[in-house]
Amino acid sequence: MSEGLVDPDAAGGVMVEETNYGRLLALDPAGTLRWSYVNRAADGLVYHLNWSRLLPRGEGEALAAATAAAGCP
Repeated sequence: MSEGLVDPDAAGGVMVEETNYGRLLALDPAGTLRWSYVNRAADGLVYHLNWSRLLPRGEGEALAAATAAAGCP
């Protein structure tokens, strides 16, 4: 409705964030949906997303390991 972003990936696709609807979409270069995610809580409520980004696999794995090592869930 009022916010969102598009983040290109190295393969020529894009990730689209629909901020107000709590949804992420990943599209390949042809515009075909690769995956989607809705930020939905266990009670069914959908929460906004902000500043979502695609990370290279190695960077994401390093971040996940550092988070786990710090005791974060």
